Amino acid sequence: MTSVPNDKSWEDGSATPIGTYWTPPVAISVDELDPLIENAIELRLGNVGDANPYDIYVAGAFDMASCAPAGDFIVAIDKNNGRARGIFRGESLGKPSQLSFDGDIDVAFVDLYERSRDQGYLF
Repeated sequence: MTSVPNDKSWEDGSATPIGTYWTPPVAISVDELDPLIENAIELRLGNVGDANPYDIYVAGAFDMASCAPAGDFIVAIDKNNGRARGIFRGESLGKPSQLSFDGDIDVAFVDLYERSRDQGYLF
């Protein structure tokens, strides 16, 4: 899976690519999450107080044109029922969203990118 939402963004060679790319997702523990993000994810998943019911993945997001950091994508996979929730943390905290998820973490990250872009957090 590519970490560039549009592989054709720089194929024509005439323009600087625009948009956002992200690093490969890395699994992290709940203890590594910012408490604000942990709370937002737990509330969205409806698992407040449950003992670690989800797997958490994070990927750094970068602007293609400048290579400047744009923020982080955080995706939580609910182990109990196979749901995915995600949030984008940039200059401001995005809205937690239910994501498309068919067992493939990459599908969830692409959906989170698209939602974050549609909400105006990214290009």
